[in-house]
Amino acid sequence: MSSSNYTNYKVGVVTSLTDLKSSGGKPLRSLLIDIGSEDPITVVTNAPNVRLNTRLVVATVGAVIPCNIDPEDDDAVVISRTSVGGVMSEGMVCDSKMLNWVGGGEGVAVQVPSTFELGSEPPTSKPRMDGGNNPSSRLEEEMEGLKVEAEPLFEKKMTKEEKKAQAKAKREAKKAAKAAKEE
Repeated sequence: MSSSNYTNYKVGVVTSLTDLKSSGGKPLRSLLIDIGSEDPITVVTNAPNVRLNTRLVVATVGAVIPCNIDPEDDDAVVISRTSVGGVMSEGMVCDSKMLNWVGGGEGVAVQVPSTFELGSEPPTSKPRMDGGNNPSSRLEEEMEGLKVEAEPLFEKKMTKEEKKAQAKAKREAKKAAKAAKEE
């Protein structure tokens, strides 16, 4: 999904959470989500990882949700106001698959760091929760102070000539030490 396909997808924060009575299946929760507009929206979800003050991505009324990630698939669902568990829901909490992000489980609400403004368009890929932009450069900076010179685990094998020269040097050193003792 490209950035332009994020129409009616908003970053929001959970301001209220109420457990609903469920008639079997997964437990439902009614959420009040502040998406930066005048009034918060109500969303009913069964995502297990939603908590108060969770900053997440919501598909609001009018958003187009792909039913299949296959680009050849034309099936899609348009979000509308719908009664879920007896509560009027005005959107859907997004998971990684819905946003075409790599990583994250199906049915698990995606979370974004607090650096994303309420009501803003979601990122096109899964963001780092610490707010960093480039994980490799940050890691390099952290590792810079930790560099240590270490001895190699294995020594380089000597050639025959090097072994002969070493043996000759040892013999000569022994002879010299023996001659020094005899004096």
